[in-house]
Amino acid sequence: MSQNNLNFIVDPINDDIASSQTIYVMQPSPSTTTTSLDSATLSGIQSVIIDACQRAVEKVEEKNKLILLRLTENVEGMRKEIIDLKKAVSHNNATIIPSKPYANIEDFLNFEKTILEDIDKFSLLKADLKRWSTSNSRKFVTKAWQKIMTDNVAESFSWRGTADKKCIRAFTVATVIHQTFAENGGKEEDFVFASKSYFQYAKNRIKIKTTKKVN
Repeated sequence: MSQNNLNFIVDPINDDIASSQTIYVMQPSPSTTTTSLDSATLSGIQSVIIDACQRAVEKVEEKNKLILLRLTENVEGMRKEIIDLKKAVSHNNATIIPSKPYANIEDFLNFEKTILEDIDKFSLLKADLKRWSTSNSRKFVTKAWQKIMTDNVAESFSWRGTADKKCIRAFTVATVIHQTFAENGGKEEDFVFASKSYFQYAKNRIKIKTTKKVN
């Protein structure tokens, strides 16, 4: 038995015995003593554990937020692609070019206003013309004007404009035909020549048609 684990106790009643021998009484060593934690210590440990748990939860929440943000961005991107796809499909199926050429100037002016004020309608008219033909010859320009207006309407316009005729080259419809023709590979001089001729000889074409009806 180690003496380090023993306390020396002297019996205070019998001095004779105390002087002649030592009584050893075994008591637990301080190193092996079981102690209970006070409330302050327990509270501190609990606080440390709670703080650690909260930090772990916060990290998980932060990761979840990043994941949710990326998912939201992906969903928004997919939604935009779907909208664009729907527009493209709708655009491909839609048409704005008249089923019959405009026979009076008021209808044509309303059509011009629509093309001028709505960029989608502007693009749609170009798509209509391209679906109809991708030719780069002067006939494309002449046929395009014929699809949009009759000779009776064309007679009210001229390429540069006059005192009694409107300047057709300033119209948005002329811009659409011009751009489409250029994208087909047509030349500027061919567009101008064909357009000038179409309006310049509108009156003559009306006379020829009238003569044919009479005969």
